[in-house]
Parts: sequence; C-alpha cells; structure tokens
Amino acid sequence: IRKLHALGALAEADEGAPLTSLGHFAAQLPSLPVSTARLILCGVMCGCPLEATMIGASLAVQDPFVIPSKLYIKQTSELLLQLSDVAASRLKFDCGARSSHLSTLN
Repeated sequence: IRKLHALGALAEADEGAPLTSLGHFAAQLPSLPVSTARLILCGVMCGCPLEATMIGASLAVQDPFVIPSKLYIKQTSELLLQLSDVAASRLKFDCGARSSHLSTLN
C-alpha cells in the first residue's frame, strides 16, 4: 500500500484510501506494473502515448543489446571484438544519441 501511494496510485497510504487518476488508469491495465502504467499515462498527457507505451514494453523484457562479459569470454581480443559489435549495433539503432530507449524505439 505504501508503494502504491508512493507511485501516486492511492490518495493516502491507507488500506481504505481512494484511487487517484493514475490508480484508476492502472486498474484498467491489470497485467502491467503501476510504474509502467504511470509511464504510459505520462506519455498520454505529454502527447506521446505510442513512444511511452513502447518504452514501457521495452522495460518489461531483457535488453536486446546484451553486453558481453569477461566472466564468459576469457580472451581479451574476442571480448573487445564483441563489445565493438554491440556498440556499433547500438549506434545504428539510436541514431547516435547513445540512448537505450531510442535504440528500442528505432
């Protein structure tokens, strides 16, 4: 209940507290976390509902640009090659903005 209040879905941090506008909106999307519903609602209010929905959806799945780790790739040359490939892929999809969210949108 405290978390719902902190996110803005409840008017008070009390079990019998009424829902806020965000709370009513989130109740219409029961399969989404309240934080994602909040993101989408903010997108609607700012005139970019599609972008906010896509970013919310991307936060619900694993990052498509998995960064190689030295824990799994022991050879430094191979690790550097894979890191370079990941960086090139990110730049291709985020139009040079260096933003994970823009990479997902594009």
